[in-house]
Amino acid sequence: MFIETLHTPRYELDRSQDDLSMCDAERIGLQLHTAYCFDLSPRFTFRSVEAQLQPLDIDCGGGIVVRLTGTMDRARVAETDAGVVIPDIKTGSRVIEHGQAKTKGRSAQLGTYQLMFEADTGEQTAGAQVLALQTSSKPQVAASEVFDAKRVMVGTETSRGLISHAAEMFRTGLFAPNPQSMLCSPKYCARWDTCSYHE
Repeated sequence: MFIETLHTPRYELDRSQDDLSMCDAERIGLQLHTAYCFDLSPRFTFRSVEAQLQPLDIDCGGGIVVRLTGTMDRARVAETDAGVVIPDIKTGSRVIEHGQAKTKGRSAQLGTYQLMFEADTGEQTAGAQVLALQTSSKPQVAASEVFDAKRVMVGTETSRGLISHAAEMFRTGLFAPNPQSMLCSPKYCARWDTCSYHE
């Protein structure tokens, strides 16, 4: 299925930016697929893959409701010794550093999955994990330790979480401009027409 999808993708791809030959892509993909099946996957007892999650409305007070939506398209729900964990597959040429799966910058997405899964099922999660499949010329796989991703979203007793910060931004209308963001476009930004910061 991997080889078939590689040669006849279901959607249009721009391969003009690819620096890999088809032969190298096959070799790397097959090595990663094999390593996932034999080295990573057997470590987990998966309960679901690509779970559809119901929207989660979070009342932030002052008439502000933040709605979290999404599908865990590359994430799984797994039973582990620690409890229910949300492992998410990350691919790329730099997802592993010094033999360890990189978790930096992953907490917001995985924390959202944790919150939505808990709201859907009523079960508490023990944390999240990154399953890293490195697509460089020397492919390798790694799984991170379990970490508390939802802490970034909900905060702690001493620091506010991202949801609280978002609620404050919605209440005040103070959105820091970021013209370098991939979301800086009329398609994603409701303030595009009145913003003077984009080019």
